[in-house]
Order: sequence, then C-alpha cells, then structure tokens
Amino acid sequence: MFIKKLTVAFILLPPFLWIWWRGGFFFLTLFTLFSVIAADEIIMMATNKNAPYWLRIVITGLTLLVSVSIERANWAAVLGLSNEWFKYAPNTIYLFVLFVLMCMHVFSFGLISQAGPRLFASFFAVFYAVLPISSLVELRMDSRYGLGFTFLCLSMTWLCDSFAYIGGKQFGKTKIAPLLSPNKSLEGLVFGMCASALASLLSAFIFGLPYHWSYLFLLGLLAGLFGQIGDLAESLIKRSFGVKDSGSLIPGHGGVLDRFDAVLFVAPLVVLFVNYCPR
Repeated sequence: MFIKKLTVAFILLPPFLWIWWRGGFFFLTLFTLFSVIAADEIIMMATNKNAPYWLRIVITGLTLLVSVSIERANWAAVLGLSNEWFKYAPNTIYLFVLFVLMCMHVFSFGLISQAGPRLFASFFAVFYAVLPISSLVELRMDSRYGLGFTFLCLSMTWLCDSFAYIGGKQFGKTKIAPLLSPNKSLEGLVFGMCASALASLLSAFIFGLPYHWSYLFLLGLLAGLFGQIGDLAESLIKRSFGVKDSGSLIPGHGGVLDRFDAVLFVAPLVVLFVNYCPR
C-alpha cells in the first residue's frame, strides 16, 4: 500500500505542480472540478453508494452553479469577459439552490424516512464542498502573492499532517479523539503544529510574503490545529456513514475529501489572515 501511494503521488505531483504554477484558468478549473467530485463523494457516502442518478446530476449542476457564483470575478478575469457576464447576486443563487433541493425531495418517490437525511446531505454536499475550496482558489488568484499564499496553505497543512503522524507514532500517549481517530494524540498534534509553524515561516521566506514573523508563526500554529480538526471532522462524517474512504478517485489515497480534508479548514483561515493581518 505504501509503494502504491508513493507511486501515485509521483505520477500526480508533476501535473498538479504545473497547474499550481500556471494558476488562472487551469487552477480555477481543477478546483471547481474538485468541488463537484467532493460534493458527489458526500452524496455517495450519505446514500451508501446508492444515490439516484438524478440526485447526483442535480447536485453536480448546483455545485457548479454555486462555485461559479462565488468565483464569478475570477471566471470573468480568466475568460477575458466583462463582469456583466457573471453579474448575478449570490444570495439569489443560494435561494434557487434551496428551492431546487426542496422541490427535488418533495416530489421524489423514495422512502419518506430517507428524505430528511438525504436533503440535509444534499445541502451539506453543495456548500461544504464549494465554500472552503473557493477560499484556496481566492488565495491563488492574488496577482502578486498567489503562488506564495497557496504554497503557504498547502505546505502548512501537509507538513503538519506528516509530522503529527510521526510524532504520534513515536511519542503518542494522550488520545484526543479515540472514537474518531484512534491514532491521533496530543503529542502528535503538538508536533504537527510546530511543523506547520515552521512551514509558515519558510513559505514566507521563499516567496517574500510581507508579514512579520510573529504573525506567521501564530498562523502556523493555528493552521496546524485547524487542519487536525478538519481531519477529525472528515473522520466523523465517514464513521457516521460507515465508510473507510470518501471515494476512490486517487488509488491508494482515497477521494478528494480524503486528500483535502484539512485544507478545507486551513484555507479559510489563511484568507482571513491575508485580508486582516497587518503587512
């Protein structure tokens, strides 16, 4: 399994790095696609992989609609179109999504006892998949520091995850959520947060991010904590549905949610940092 994971990582890493480097249309398209796949993974988990085809089609369409409505300025920019092409109020889109999902479940002919859980899963799928991933897209679309901001976000998340595993393996004694993730420990969390803080400082140095080291260090610690909470949140979702992985898109690695569970919590934190931390 380890060899399989490593092989797949080596195959997928170069095109991912190229897309990250190019940014623009390629990055926006890739992560819009990730939003759609993540939403579908939630629906499939919630329905024990027995989601009606019409539900998956509608969720895909609504996820795309919400994604484009949130990233409308970015889509207009990368496609070279006027903002008038994308000038619709997100609130109107969200109300439309609410209306469609409600009607879809009211007039479906499945078991009534399944309607409520499936309806809530549908709402959760659309917005949980889109909103945090849009935060990562927003970071990359920064014309001056986009590369640095996304590198900062991803390096903090993945370095924290690696060192939390190593620290927990070597020194872990105090379990923090044994029912959700038996291997996660307080000691591993501390290791991960320290690694995340180091990643924050190194990212700022490499890309010349204009923030004081003390702010970056604090961001790294918080990102490490948020990332581990994101990991546990996805574990909670999977265990509640009785599945091991959110999907099987990436051999040996699971689904999109499995790879980006921590990023979904860290990316909005970095957006807040970028928007409000003094430079």
